[in-house]
Amino acid sequence: MAEESEERAVEYYVTLRSKDGQETEVMGNVQSSNRVKMETKDPDDKSPGFGMKMVIFSMAKKFPSVKQLSTNVLGKWMKCSAQTTAVEDDAELCKIQNEDTVDSNLIILDCRPEEEYIVSHIPGALRVDYDNDTSKIVEVVPQLNSGNEKKTIVCYCSLGYRSCVVAQKLDQYYNSKTGDSSSVEPMSPNVYNLAGSLFKWANEGRSMQDLDNKTTVYAHPFTPMWSKFLDKNLRREHP
Repeated sequence: MAEESEERAVEYYVTLRSKDGQETEVMGNVQSSNRVKMETKDPDDKSPGFGMKMVIFSMAKKFPSVKQLSTNVLGKWMKCSAQTTAVEDDAELCKIQNEDTVDSNLIILDCRPEEEYIVSHIPGALRVDYDNDTSKIVEVVPQLNSGNEKKTIVCYCSLGYRSCVVAQKLDQYYNSKTGDSSSVEPMSPNVYNLAGSLFKWANEGRSMQDLDNKTTVYAHPFTPMWSKFLDKNLRREHP
């Protein structure tokens, strides 16, 4: 007799705990079934597990104004940038997140502390402290306000909470500049959070570098609780 799969809404709570002890509880619900709980993941399957999907969903719910970008799309953007290819020539890349075009001025911000950044980071990423004021972040990364070309900013951390905080701050900062005729400001950039952030990026075997710009597969596990979302053989607390 075939097993029936009873669809139902599953409510869950995710507590986000930073290293300074601050906690944020996020609640969400997803459609699940008996069958989902019994599924095992194919080791060759690069799609995110159920837990990672819940985290991505929770971040989007906690920060509804922050646009979410997939690791797959960022990977394509970086490839285009490395090949100095006009992104507008690729229709698939130009229709992401309801944007008509994707500019070639890509800025990637790593929103983790230095001890995590030195273990590994996405190539070309610039590190910022997520708890800094926006003015300090812009000061540390002058590229955010240089030139008049429209930019694309992608923020990431371990799983997305800290990077969503930064993305939200930058969005509010640039929105406050809109319509200010007293000064000439660069065009407001497109600001994204990288969904699943570095853990998802690392789990998918994408390119990462250490502080010496050497290729590495390891990532800082952040905390014992959140390290469960990073493949066990990829965890490393020191370079």
